Amino acid sequence: MRLQATQTSSSLHSEVASFAQWILDIGNGDIQGLSFNNTTEENWIEIPQSFLVDLNLGITGMIYAIYKGLHEMGSAPDYLRDRGSLACRNDEVDDMNSQILLRHEGENKSYLSADTKVSLTDDGGRYDMLCTVEYLNSLKCSGVTNHC
Repeated sequence: MRLQATQTSSSLHSEVASFAQWILDIGNGDIQGLSFNNTTEENWIEIPQSFLVDLNLGITGMIYAIYKGLHEMGSAPDYLRDRGSLACRNDEVDDMNSQILLRHEGENKSYLSADTKVSLTDDGGRYDMLCTVEYLNSLKCSGVTNHC
């Protein structure tokens, strides 16, 4: 994760520095854990309100909260590349990326994929059923386009 902003205002620079320090404090164990539901384990961390996005805004509101200036800067090559959002599941990020691409002014590209596999063993296809084509097509990996 890159937490450095080279060309920013002093207020944004201080906000990024504050977030970076908070992340470091979590990693170093300097943030006091909280117990949840009256348990004795203090393994929950309270996220400061300033780092959260209101879920009631819906996906469009979240996009504009995270990607401020999307309309003005969305076509600049570095704008989307230098930003990111975190979510619990890849499909949530995929939904957000699809919505962003719908708003993006630029040429769309479609990439084709193949859904066949090559047997690498001489067992008569016995191990081929361990990873079916359907299973391989259902995998969603970060940084790799989903199979359609």
